[in-house]
Amino acid sequence: MNKIFYLLFICTLVSCGNDDEVYTYFGGQIVNPKHDYVVLYKNDNAFDSVKLDAHNRFSFRFDKLEGGIYKFSNQPEHQYIILEQGDSLLLRLNTMDFDESLVFSGKGAKKNNILISQFLQDEEDKKLIKEKFFKLPPIAFKNKIDSIHDVRSNKLGIFYTNQHPSLLTQELLETNLDLTLYRYVEIYPYVHHKLYDEKVDETELTDAYYNFRDHINFNEEKLGGFYPYQKYLKLYASGKSYINVSDAQPELTAKEVVKTYPFHINKLKYLEEAITDKSVKDIVLRNAAYMFFLDEERDLSLDQEYLEEFKKYAGNNQYLPEITEIYNTISALQAGNKITDVHFINEEGNQEDIYDITNNTLTVYYFWSLKQKNHFHNILKRVHELHKDFPKVNFVGVNLDLPQNEWRNTLKKFNLNTENQYRVTDFNKTNKKLLLNKMNKVIVLDHEGIIVNAFADIYDIDFTSLLSTTQKSKNLAHHYMPNK
Repeated sequence: MNKIFYLLFICTLVSCGNDDEVYTYFGGQIVNPKHDYVVLYKNDNAFDSVKLDAHNRFSFRFDKLEGGIYKFSNQPEHQYIILEQGDSLLLRLNTMDFDESLVFSGKGAKKNNILISQFLQDEEDKKLIKEKFFKLPPIAFKNKIDSIHDVRSNKLGIFYTNQHPSLLTQELLETNLDLTLYRYVEIYPYVHHKLYDEKVDETELTDAYYNFRDHINFNEEKLGGFYPYQKYLKLYASGKSYINVSDAQPELTAKEVVKTYPFHINKLKYLEEAITDKSVKDIVLRNAAYMFFLDEERDLSLDQEYLEEFKKYAGNNQYLPEITEIYNTISALQAGNKITDVHFINEEGNQEDIYDITNNTLTVYYFWSLKQKNHFHNILKRVHELHKDFPKVNFVGVNLDLPQNEWRNTLKKFNLNTENQYRVTDFNKTNKKLLLNKMNKVIVLDHEGIIVNAFADIYDIDFTSLLSTTQKSKNLAHHYMPNK
């Protein structure tokens, strides 16, 4: 971090002209930023933003700030921090290695370095738990998780003794520790069955096995927007729902259980029963609805019924309009319909309707971002391979994130045919219309612009069969130039 910037940052804290006022500061420098702005969130709601300066630095100042978990974002990257009144937190990070490069300094740094170390430790533990622990019987598995918890808890105790953090900070760090470890215990019966094709002995899933639940607050409003908290609650409901459905239909595999309609409905029921705080309940029920509607293997005929069940459990959920919009969008994207009011920008900077781009040819729209370079190169390679087998299919690439000049330079740099490359006009608007939740997603339109499949995966083993079958069913005589 530039020392002059750090000194200026700290000096603002003590040069406010009023010794009785204590401000809160949060700032820093982002190397290789992916967006011009840094946005600060509380409980998933953006409440402040600031533009990066010419040196990619930013600074927030708050007269009064409610202490708790916050999220900062330089889209599409984000991370959580603990902020309390009077902190003067400074960070430095490189988006090329976001979490691993994140370093804090200033007042409030030590608790946030502990928080980020918890996240990084969890990433390391995931592999160990999956490869070695999930194969164990229930009690042995729980004992392993408890042992890890004890070690980490002791380290927190040493930190508390040396640094004397606030009770709020202690509560947040301990809760994060509990959530990240015990979510594995919640989902263990399902994962064990899935990985080893062996159902666990449920007689071992005793009250002692689930004793950690006594220490988890299912109605912690200040954690409503904290992803580890949301994830734990989701897996809590998923684990209970899995056991319920698996007991009722023992012939099903673990993967089949979580694809059933009762599994999704039970999740709503368990979340509604366990959570009374409205803000927390709204968020986790919203997440459950997303999981249902974005499951491409679900029974589509049950979508409307699920929406009605969601309304019953969710009540006046603040996200109901959003979930209803997703339902309507998915309905509009079903095979046989036409996509309306979606435009892309061509090389000349003009808008073209998605329908006109098909050019009376079976068309596959794929999507790419230069920020995801591996995906970018892989999908170009995949399209090139597919075009060899389907030379009459029109493969159209759509960029999601570049401004016009940078996009045109990228097309030139990678020798891409500008006749079948476009970019989005407005990502948020396009995303709402097309549900671009997966980078491998492609949209297939026939020669009349009718949807063949708006949720296909370009790497799916059945994708070539889809193209072959569709091509044979139409009289496709037009040849369209591929990427060079």
